[in-house]
Amino acid sequence: MNKFVSVSNLVDWINALPRFKKICVLDKVNYLMSKLKISVKDIKCIHVAGTNGKGSTVAYLKNCLLKSGLNVGTFISPHVLEFNERITYNNSFISDFDLLEISNYLYDNMFYLKDNLMDDLSFFEFITCVSFIYFTKYVKPDIVIFETGLGGEFDATNIILPYCSIITNVSYDHQNVLGYSLEKILHSKLGIVKQNVPLFTFVKDNHLKSIIKEYCSTLNSDVYFLDEENITILKNDLISNKFLLNNTIFETSLIGTYQVENAVCAIKVLQFLQQKKSNFNISYELLYEGIKTTFWPGRFEKISSKPLIYLDGGHNIGCINQIVDFLNLNNLKDIRLVLAFSKDKDYQQMISKLDNFASEIILTKYNFERSVDLSELLKCNIKSKVYSINNVSDTIEYLYDNPTNFTLIIGSLYLISEARNIILKK
Repeated sequence: MNKFVSVSNLVDWINALPRFKKICVLDKVNYLMSKLKISVKDIKCIHVAGTNGKGSTVAYLKNCLLKSGLNVGTFISPHVLEFNERITYNNSFISDFDLLEISNYLYDNMFYLKDNLMDDLSFFEFITCVSFIYFTKYVKPDIVIFETGLGGEFDATNIILPYCSIITNVSYDHQNVLGYSLEKILHSKLGIVKQNVPLFTFVKDNHLKSIIKEYCSTLNSDVYFLDEENITILKNDLISNKFLLNNTIFETSLIGTYQVENAVCAIKVLQFLQQKKSNFNISYELLYEGIKTTFWPGRFEKISSKPLIYLDGGHNIGCINQIVDFLNLNNLKDIRLVLAFSKDKDYQQMISKLDNFASEIILTKYNFERSVDLSELLKCNIKSKVYSINNVSDTIEYLYDNPTNFTLIIGSLYLISEARNIILKK
């Protein structure tokens, strides 16, 4: 008899699994996949790590590869729209049927771990194993883009052998797991680099770049520092970005200066694949169109015109600094902010950065146990006018009953996922 009879039943069980049970997970995932005869290293793929920008970079890569006529799989986390979004094939989320069938199969075979005196799979390990089975047994992708969940070296995805690796950037997040210095965080992410497999990165700090060079040289892996490319931003506003990359023009519909970096990362990787792999053939016209038409929910997304509401999943100080730069660039002052955060984040520092742009701040709590209690948020030092509303649903009602010129909902992907679903039903 199947353990899981519905996706909601499955998701409840998965959500109850440990999130950070152990950092070192590769032996467990490797062992189980070998027992199930899943040839993970045969998956043709790209591996994406980084503190911020992973999801957008995956979206750019996927859209351009689809434009070129390839079948493309993606594995991302977390989800914004629905749980099945974590695993996609072309433009479709994994079906409920496939997700349930694979999950029941995986659950029934976890006895292999107990037989080898190993712990059960954690939350992320389980989902990653589902993706491995899906991409090897259920669909036939020409390429899969895997996004790490946390760090890199001991991330459950790190048993793949990619065409190339990407580290979008390095900033402070998950310090309790990855370490309290940028050097330690970087070393964790560098763990995805494989022997003779090139790395593409937008890390700019010279000290961190020297660490990357030294690390990659020991693996005979080429490094492409994308900040050294000839990039000129022509336009950067609430409509789009337009930029020159080595005197070739590109445009993004995803807004924010940082989206130029994510787009450049995808473009350079695709140009590399075109040079090195015979089945990757994408013209400039398709590349331009692929970058321009890429959509990724919850990334400074305009979700409502009346009232004017934007959503952004920024949830660490690196994200917030990028948002602050964009707000400054577009002279966005005296805006209404809706904020909620996860308990393991430095929310006081993020609030302090955003407070300078606010005429009003609404503190709320999303419907997940990791959300910071309002009583804790109200202890933060805030200069702006502050309101607290107990839940996201009532917060959205307040926004519509009391419209203002510009509202930005930010602080957590859980927050914007919940808010987005409510707003779209209006």
